[in-house]
Amino acid sequence: MEWYVEQIQQQSAYKIQFEDDNLPKPLDEDVMVFLFKAIQELLFNIEKHAYANKVKVTLKVEEDRILILVEDDGVGLGFKDRRSQPQKSKKMTFGLFNIRE
Repeated sequence: MEWYVEQIQQQSAYKIQFEDDNLPKPLDEDVMVFLFKAIQELLFNIEKHAYANKVKVTLKVEEDRILILVEDDGVGLGFKDRRSQPQKSKKMTFGLFNIRE
């Protein structure tokens, strides 16, 4: 993940900070792939929609869970407003929908 964030940093207009607590995160391969794709989708959405200047990706272990935080200083989403409005396209929010599920 750190390598990927570094690659995105080189191509992005925003600054990305990556933090990892360096604790072991033993996961099945399919879970690792899903988490990687989820972070990838979140960073893509920030690039496309957030108009952010700063992004922070944090990976850490808390109790028996792996916590992944992707934070930015962008314009935000307004989830309540989006749920009440008809969607123009299923593709528009497919990535976020899958992450939430």
